[in-house]
Amino acid sequence: MISWRTILYGAALTFALVAVAGWLIARRPATALTAAAASAAGAIAWNAILHSTGGQGFFVDARISVFPASWQDTGSGVFALAASALALGLGPQRASPAATTTRLAALAAVVAFAVDVYLYCATASPTGGSTRGGRVPALEESRAHVTRRWGALGDDPLRGRRKRRRACRRVALRDLGR
Repeated sequence: MISWRTILYGAALTFALVAVAGWLIARRPATALTAAAASAAGAIAWNAILHSTGGQGFFVDARISVFPASWQDTGSGVFALAASALALGLGPQRASPAATTTRLAALAAVVAFAVDVYLYCATASPTGGSTRGGRVPALEESRAHVTRRWGALGDDPLRGRRKRRRACRRVALRDLGR
């Protein structure tokens, strides 16, 4: 089951990346921050529902190594789309055309979805297990290999985490070449 720490980690990543993407598109701080906050809240809401109901079946990823999306990832994107569209439409974009608001909400949803699909590799726990259940077996093997190779975090947790993250990416890219 996905932990609260992982849920909040994903929401923080979603907030940061949506804020940057929103700023690059809209060039208005209120719009970018509203989209970021709403998409992070949507991702938290969806994952809180799964956490409280024990929705293990939603965490099974597709067997496509380049695009290992699960229903949990999709749900985060859908909830981010709904929350962003509502917040932007009632907030800073209320006077804008609907198409503009929809594009910004869709951007927030795509970023939230991509964060869930691709950026959870960095949350491999120091003990070798994943903080997120049901990932693609090849990726789980990659995480286990990385943990065996680099061991526990040791004296410098940030250094160990960076090493594992880089090694996880290398193994995942190597697996893509198969």
